[in-house]
Amino acid sequence: MLFLATGLVSCRSTGDVAYREPAEPEIRFPIFNYHHVSPLPTNASPARVTFTVTPEMLEQQLKYLKEHGYRSVPLDVLTSCFDHGTPIPPKAVAITFDDGWRDQHEYAFPLLKKYGFTAAFFVPVGWIGHPNVMPWSELHEMADAGMAIGTHGVKHLHFDQIGEPLLKKEIVDSKAEMEDTLGHPVLFIAYPGGHWTPQAVAVVRSAGYVAALGVDHLIIQSKGHRYDVRRFHAGNDMASIMNPLAESGY
Repeated sequence: MLFLATGLVSCRSTGDVAYREPAEPEIRFPIFNYHHVSPLPTNASPARVTFTVTPEMLEQQLKYLKEHGYRSVPLDVLTSCFDHGTPIPPKAVAITFDDGWRDQHEYAFPLLKKYGFTAAFFVPVGWIGHPNVMPWSELHEMADAGMAIGTHGVKHLHFDQIGEPLLKKEIVDSKAEMEDTLGHPVLFIAYPGGHWTPQAVAVVRSAGYVAALGVDHLIIQSKGHRYDVRRFHAGNDMASIMNPLAESGY
């Protein structure tokens, strides 16, 4: 059994050493999360500024990851580590996008392809059809190119503010509609705003999702948090990418 300097157990690949299930499986695996990718509007609100990365900055971030040997992997690599102890490849990261904004297809999708990265896009299905949100045709295009598509509820309601009937609609109905339209299983959901409750987790589990993603600004993942997978907010600066990697020695 291998321990990190911090005393945490790692599921990362360790060369010739056979992996054994740790007593407390905690895994170093950074997940970076984005929202808008676009030029910043001149009249942008504080929230839009916070949740926007310019195409130029995203390219710098992806170029940095590429040049430093990082590679993106799908989220099921993490759940496979949870369930089977499958080692996560060295320097593996995951990239995610929330809200389904159309600028993600316009700006982020070409850059991901340019640098050889994949990502998961989480979309509120009730927003599809709005001119600022990716239509089904663009989601199909990205899925065909190797991107993962997951749900972000129906109307982006915060799950800690609604009762069970609405939770089931947001969690169960969004999954069914996305699966019917895209034609493949949808196994991951991202909590709108990162908000969840034990009741929401119970609905997520019963609906058949294998994991759910929150936002906790930690590089450590664990089985006990498979329905609150930790992600970092990627900002419009290099520090939001470089600092978590450097501070964790990843």
